[in-house]
Amino acid sequence: LQPMWNETFEFDSFTMDMDVLVKVFDWDRVGADRYIGHVAALLEPLQVHRRLHEWFTLDPEVNSRTRLFSGCMDKKARMFDVRVGKELRTFSAHLGAVTDVKMCEVMGKVQLFTASEDGMVKLWDLSSNQAKLENSSRSWPHEAAVAGTVPIIIYDQLRVFTACKDAVAYMWTLPSQGIVIAEGWRQKLAK
Repeated sequence: LQPMWNETFEFDSFTMDMDVLVKVFDWDRVGADRYIGHVAALLEPLQVHRRLHEWFTLDPEVNSRTRLFSGCMDKKARMFDVRVGKELRTFSAHLGAVTDVKMCEVMGKVQLFTASEDGMVKLWDLSSNQAKLENSSRSWPHEAAVAGTVPIIIYDQLRVFTACKDAVAYMWTLPSQGIVIAEGWRQKLAK
């Protein structure tokens, strides 16, 4: 690597309450440049000090803690970067309000599960820059609206637990079908 030191950057329009998001890539002559990491630097200290000499640690995770996922009544899920206050992606394929979103690493890829009042759980691929369903076999229908999901790895196999608004809980062992693990779970929890 031959890094460029003491570079100067100029910005046309910004406010001091913003962050500067810097993404670092290595440059490859052949193939795609490889993502190394990113850092978000606050501009507020510049109001007082006018200049900053500071080292920043690069965050190597593409989908790190800076991401916020939101399920919406408009039948979409959204991903935001909370450091810069920007909507990064919209996920739309549900026919009802999105009731739950969970991020999980599946087979080395960071993916997103969404649940909806339409009775579907969907798996989204977050590794690309587009919001796309993993594939058509990655949607799981339920008899009623899905209230929540919990993806978890058990003995190297992904299992997704879902709770429906008709008080039925399911366990899905991917990629096979789901089984009913508890009926009337709301009454059981109330006792």
